[in-house]
Amino acid sequence: MPDEDRELLRKLIKQYNLKDAAYLVKVLRPKLKYISVISSYGWGGKTVEMLTDLISTLKAEIIEPVVIKGYPKDGDFKLLDGLADKIILKHKELADNGMIY
Repeated sequence: MPDEDRELLRKLIKQYNLKDAAYLVKVLRPKLKYISVISSYGWGGKTVEMLTDLISTLKAEIIEPVVIKGYPKDGDFKLLDGLADKIILKHKELADNGMIY
């Protein structure tokens, strides 16, 4: 199999797995408080939009996604650190309100 076909197949497999996972979340409706997306421009740069549509029935707050184009650079890692900080803050708020232990 040519390298370009192998790469296309790899991308398709990843996309369908992500789409299937999002569909399961939509169907199972887990009790989520927050949700976010980390993407590297899959689905033609529309990953966030497509996933948001798939999970729109959830009553979870969407934390701003991190979208990275290509191989991550230093600034991209800072964005990921920022997302991690937001998640930590959200969990601390839940703990302060007695919603988690």
